[in-house]
Amino acid sequence: MKNIRINKIISSCFLIVMVLFTACKEEETANNTLRVAFEKFNDVLASEGESTTIKVVASKSASSDILVNIGVSSACGSNVGSFNYASSVDGDLTVAGGVALNTRIPAGQTEVVITVSAKDGMFPASKQSLSFDLLEVENAELNDSHLSFELLIGEGSAFLPNNYLNAFESCTNNLPTDFNQYFAEGSKTDRGFSCSIDAGVDGTGALVANAFGGNAGTVDAWLVSAKKLNFTSTSTATINMDVLSRFAGNGTLELLWSSDYCGAGSPAGATWVNLNALETQLPAKGSNTYTAVSANIAELIGESGYFAFRFSGASNDNSASYAIDNFKLGAASTGGGGGGATGTAFSTDFEGCSEDFSIPEGFIEEFLTAKTDRGWGCRGFGIDNSRAVQASAFGGAEGEDNSWLIISQAFDFSGLSTVNFQFQMYSNFTGPGQVIAQYSTDYSGSGAPDAANWTALSAINSAMPAAGSQTWTPINQDLAELGGKTVYIAFQFVGANASSSSSWAIDNLAINDAEAFSGTGGGSGGGGTGDEVTIATAKSSPGATVTITGIVTTPDYGFNNGQYFVQDATAGVNIYHAGNFGLVEAGDEVTITGQVGEFNGLIQVAPSSVTVNSSGNALPATAIITSTDLVATSPLVGSYVEISGVSLTDASQWPTEAIASGSGVNVDATVNGTSFTIRIDRGESFYEGTTAPSGTFTLKGILGRFNDTVQILPFFEGDVQ
Repeated sequence: MKNIRINKIISSCFLIVMVLFTACKEEETANNTLRVAFEKFNDVLASEGESTTIKVVASKSASSDILVNIGVSSACGSNVGSFNYASSVDGDLTVAGGVALNTRIPAGQTEVVITVSAKDGMFPASKQSLSFDLLEVENAELNDSHLSFELLIGEGSAFLPNNYLNAFESCTNNLPTDFNQYFAEGSKTDRGFSCSIDAGVDGTGALVANAFGGNAGTVDAWLVSAKKLNFTSTSTATINMDVLSRFAGNGTLELLWSSDYCGAGSPAGATWVNLNALETQLPAKGSNTYTAVSANIAELIGESGYFAFRFSGASNDNSASYAIDNFKLGAASTGGGGGGATGTAFSTDFEGCSEDFSIPEGFIEEFLTAKTDRGWGCRGFGIDNSRAVQASAFGGAEGEDNSWLIISQAFDFSGLSTVNFQFQMYSNFTGPGQVIAQYSTDYSGSGAPDAANWTALSAINSAMPAAGSQTWTPINQDLAELGGKTVYIAFQFVGANASSSSSWAIDNLAINDAEAFSGTGGGSGGGGTGDEVTIATAKSSPGATVTITGIVTTPDYGFNNGQYFVQDATAGVNIYHAGNFGLVEAGDEVTITGQVGEFNGLIQVAPSSVTVNSSGNALPATAIITSTDLVATSPLVGSYVEISGVSLTDASQWPTEAIASGSGVNVDATVNGTSFTIRIDRGESFYEGTTAPSGTFTLKGILGRFNDTVQILPFFEGDVQ
């Protein structure tokens, strides 16, 4: 693997959840490179006298000490010096200049644990945060991802789960759970946002905003999430809700996001941006019909922050009225695994989980024992040697495993009488340990599961194979007991130990998606077998597993994951490589096997393997195009192109300084009266922080698309002339 570009990794605020475990005597790791990362990506320190731990883990035992350097920065008024930092390696933690921690993972071990606590009398009165960035290591390599850790500090600090549903059925003091209301100075304060027991979809509860009645004046009310939203470990940032407008008077509803609000108090001092992708879908005033509002908001990927509703400009005698129901956050996978689950259905073949021992997207893992170096993780032991998720306790720390793999979305089965649940399971050894499928109606969506009540799914558990049977067993059950409920679903791996353990693998998991998989093989759809084809053929084979060879035509511009374009003599295509940023560089010839999919209209391949055949090759010659080629359905989408006569619509959009947030910026452009977007990447494009071109110019770059919007992505010096 090529050296990871450290500056690109540090520019990404927070990265994907990636748990690395010790290599075990049962299996060999797929990549023997010794790598280091944070075990988790966030935590909270919610009360005085508490402490929290930050664990730096290695992928296997080191033959010599691994020296670790961690940068520390503060936000929302926190002071790095107000906290104590202690290392599990006695006397071996040094604090350099107040902003860096230097410690080590001793030879023969796989982790170092740093404990953080507030100094006596210095626990903050308001919410604050610290960020820890893994800057460099000696005698090992940094992992491809998961090099940042965010610690929220202060009473009430918490993160919302990445898959979150608030149907506004639960309220305290007439305000919905997980939200706080604030009024701008001079606002009418006796109305604004409140709960309604019957204004929602199908007569259920809802959030209502209006200014009717009460005191005279105009309302300017904010309803802000009390917990932080975190899209740093997801490949999408999806927000959904149902919205109704009942009256056509004055008043505006805005949907807002802030990455610098501190989580409490007036929002006026923070920077808020309008989520236009959602706001443009709001229903017309007075239409009196619920409208589904839903968008994947790309600029939030890699960010953490707070969401707010703002209702302003309405008066007690001339007011619009809005009702909001079923507010959802989604974190559906786009890379070939983790199947886009929201609401009542879910499916994954785990093919997008290409990093051994990592947790598949759409799941969280929680341990209820001190042994945390094994448990659940992705491996290449699926059906026909495809990817799967496996539970094992072999090797590493002593003690028994009690690890939970929890699907991170809540399932709303309230309108169903039965639920179809199917997967395939394999057991490899006859040692102690078992897997128990369970559900909970009161789990919060994050944190340890022992605070909730769980019920075993007996029909599923009784159908599991015997330990050590070494046969893939299909399990397919219709479960009436889940009908009518809203639940979380988990697999608990319990009772196995470090020296003698059973091993269990799960593949092709589908809930209420009976047609998702054929029951054999690791992939779904298209029937592909990985045969080598041209890129043009691959792009016309949605769902197929294919092998392609071509030249990498861009830098790896992904933040949390690998993302780059590859082109052969027939076409170009986007590559989305979950968990493998920094594997390739422009000019590499690569052979890729993976599944063909789509993200916002752009065809992409999600690799299960990438081989770099050679490096330093010339990029393909640009295809000369005209304005007639600027269509989202062009076969040249994904290819390196060149177009003349381009001019900027608004030169102020050009990023003349470093891009501060998001994955890039869009600049509106036109040629011969046809509008399109120039997409400039944050961190990899030469044109970040350059002077905007004037007049007409020639533009080179990758022809791309985002839904129906045509884009050209310039990366290299000379692409704008």
